[in-house]
Amino acid sequence: LRNLKRQIKGHINRLAEANLHRISIDIESIYNSNPRNDTNTVLSEIIMESLVTNVLAKERLVLEHSLLIAVLHANLGSEIGAFFLQMLVEKFDKLYKNIDNLVVENKEIDNIVFLICHFFTFKLFKHTLIYELLEKLITQLSEKRIECVLLVLKSVGFILRKEDPLMLKEFILKSQKLLNTQEGEKNTRVAYMMDILLAIKNNNMTKIPQYDASLVDHFRKLLKQFVRSGNYVTTLVITMDDLLNAEERGKWWL
Repeated sequence: LRNLKRQIKGHINRLAEANLHRISIDIESIYNSNPRNDTNTVLSEIIMESLVTNVLAKERLVLEHSLLIAVLHANLGSEIGAFFLQMLVEKFDKLYKNIDNLVVENKEIDNIVFLICHFFTFKLFKHTLIYELLEKLITQLSEKRIECVLLVLKSVGFILRKEDPLMLKEFILKSQKLLNTQEGEKNTRVAYMMDILLAIKNNNMTKIPQYDASLVDHFRKLLKQFVRSGNYVTTLVITMDDLLNAEERGKWWL
């Protein structure tokens, strides 16, 4: 395991768009010569150490790591994406239990949300899981919750709109109820969140500060280039409940 960690860490430390295809092939060969569960465990630990820190990760970095997992998911098997998704949702759930006490400066839960969002960018799972995440986040008002909702909206809001405009409309209505509470009216971040939601609903990208759709489009095109002919990304139809209770109920999606 120590040798496996050293091998994988060497690749992940060098990971960048320019060498991503080469690294994905090298990591595939590591998967083929080691037990899959060990490789999943070690790779997930290294990615978490690299990205899930107190500082908000750069979007390009999150996209590069998510693309690597998407390529392995398509070329080797959907249990790879499922393993990572389960690990991220479990980590999110653990931090979420204390979300209202988390300091805003600590970006650990934000980075987990960011990774989950960009797994969705590459269609590793259906949009319903993102809405489950959003529903959990808006049950109350706190700065950290609103920050995470804004991160989801800015990274995959327009993809959500395209996938299911009706679900987005329902989420906007629920959010507006939150805004109409006394606490919501006093909270400028909630008002800003509603502005972003309405901009997405109206397909108005210009209203979202520093939004650059071209970066995500570019990485989605790269995925098509890196997936071997005849392979494809299997989109998992899976819920948070499935993932959080996988040890008791079994991983039926495998």
